[in-house]
Amino acid sequence: MTMTLIESSPSQQCNHKGSNATPFLDAQLHQPAAREAVSSVHTTMQYAVDGEHCTRCTANEAARTLTKYVFDMRDAKQRGNFSREEKRAMKAEVKALLREVKGVIREEKMSRKGRV
Repeated sequence: MTMTLIESSPSQQCNHKGSNATPFLDAQLHQPAAREAVSSVHTTMQYAVDGEHCTRCTANEAARTLTKYVFDMRDAKQRGNFSREEKRAMKAEVKALLREVKGVIREEKMSRKGRV
């Protein structure tokens, strides 16, 4: 099985950087807790790539880290740390992002069908 990886580098510029469609989510990702979660998942994945951990342990640890972060965000939302407008903005931004991701998946699926 051959996998095609998308080349990306930190120096690549974002095509959408000019108009920010997800200001609330971006602000949340810049918080220390989110940075810690992303860094932890990155380190865990690197261990698997380097052969230091098995894939199963890596997947479990990444899932545990992300789930903990999502539950912490949910708890903060329920405790009233976010205003009604922030909650609505977060929901709208997540929905918009997921619609985009779904579109990318569909496009990739269609392009692969054309190649087969």
